Amino acid sequence: MKNSLYSMAVLLSIGLSACGGDNDHNTAVIPSVDAPKITPILSQVRTTPIVVKGSDRQYHLVYELELRNITPGNAVIEQVDVLDAEQEQVLASFSGQQVMDRLQVGGGGARTSSLAAAQFGVMYLHLSFASSDTVPFRLQHRIRAALEIPAPPEFAVSLGGVTNVQLEPVAALGAPLRGKGYIAADGCCESTRHIRALLPLNGGQWLAQRYAIDWEQVDEQNRLFVGDAADVNSYHIYGDEVFAVADATVAFAIDGYPDQIPGALPSGIDVADADGNHIILSLGRGLYALYAHLQPGSVAVATGDKVKRGQFIGRVGNSGNTSEPHLHLHVMDAPSGLVANGVPYVFDTFQITGIDLAGTEDFDNAALTGVPVAITPIDPPTQHTNELPMDLTVVDWLNE
Repeated sequence: MKNSLYSMAVLLSIGLSACGGDNDHNTAVIPSVDAPKITPILSQVRTTPIVVKGSDRQYHLVYELELRNITPGNAVIEQVDVLDAEQEQVLASFSGQQVMDRLQVGGGGARTSSLAAAQFGVMYLHLSFASSDTVPFRLQHRIRAALEIPAPPEFAVSLGGVTNVQLEPVAALGAPLRGKGYIAADGCCESTRHIRALLPLNGGQWLAQRYAIDWEQVDEQNRLFVGDAADVNSYHIYGDEVFAVADATVAFAIDGYPDQIPGALPSGIDVADADGNHIILSLGRGLYALYAHLQPGSVAVATGDKVKRGQFIGRVGNSGNTSEPHLHLHVMDAPSGLVANGVPYVFDTFQITGIDLAGTEDFDNAALTGVPVAITPIDPPTQHTNELPMDLTVVDWLNE
């Protein structure tokens, strides 16, 4: 073991200049493009980023960059640059606290800016662009790290994480609900509950909820519920009709789970039961839509049924792993609500009437206490076509 550690330290010491080290006396040695180079921090993009247009009129990329420290010592990630791989331009740069806020050990562990020997972490990234013309075709990532070995610490720069960007149109869906006052909770693109729900399942890591939205509903006073917080019937969205977002085949449907008591997540829920009563629609082209946490006894379709866009398929409930009634909706690339890769989607027609600029903390407080959500009205409402509602926007589906 001592020999292998020593060998790695020697390799690192002679390879730092090739990796972008700061030693001036080494800068004269420029290896050819194909020359071997030590790469202390390996990086790869977990899944191909897919661009989606948001209701903020920006074009968004949400993806994960896996970093692996292959050295025998600690590595502090000082900076991560996202580059346009073709234009060699820096698109975004994350350093200091920004790295700490986005990098998690193993993808679901503690937030960190430091990776121990042979440890990996996942950095959750989000880029936005003003127009589709400015979205790059390929990305590359540059990681600057302070390495413990060799001692004293030296800096190394590693290049990697090259990936294409998928620019093709995403699935355009119809309205899953009817009416107005629906707020897109824990949505794209900087909230964390869904976007960082990377789960170790069936021998792999899966992020099915990357673009999930928890749809809840406010009344005219912007309250999520009135009355007993422990009663599902106090919530304005409870029992609302749910509709098929497209002509589709029912890939899976299950009923029979009871509603949970609102106020906190239930204990002892098996991961297989997390979605509660739920429906998965096969949209075609290898895409599937999940409707989760439906009301017991309300699921109106069965596996194998054909449904039409706008057809009633169930009611909003509070079954499964949920703390208050809502409709959890997302699109993925396999007929499983969890063992799949989440992909973006848009809704073809809706209005936005307001937004909670106070953020997730304000919304969570309203969900817990019943005080009004601090919604800033948008007057007149903005009209949206083939866009994804951004986090904490209030939507009118224009179908009453």
